[in-house]
Amino acid sequence: MGDQKVGLLWLCLQFQTLMNKIIVNSNAKVNIGLKILKKRKDGYHNIRTIFQEIDLIDIISIEKNKNTFKFTTNVTWLGDNNLCVVAYKLMKKKFQINDISIDLKKNIPRGSGFRWWLFKCR
Repeated sequence: MGDQKVGLLWLCLQFQTLMNKIIVNSNAKVNIGLKILKKRKDGYHNIRTIFQEIDLIDIISIEKNKNTFKFTTNVTWLGDNNLCVVAYKLMKKKFQINDISIDLKKNIPRGSGFRWWLFKCR
């Protein structure tokens, strides 16, 4: 996971010290152009892309939790190793954050990105 995503989650968690809950909207995007570049040491690839965000979002709620980490979602197909859980584990290890609850409301369809949704609309 890139430092940018970890940094964004850390920023959200800093706001958490002032309030009990924060809600983040994660927009879907349509890639207009995509070029896959060199593979990085972390297994991901550097990319060059042109994209447009659209009005389809997943909603991520992050809330203080006194007991333990808890992840919930409205879909059954999302595994325990999803990006929310991975980001939390990185944050806990790097910044010794307190436990939180993350609720992910998925609205963006599963599959090959947005292409799947366009195919279903034909």
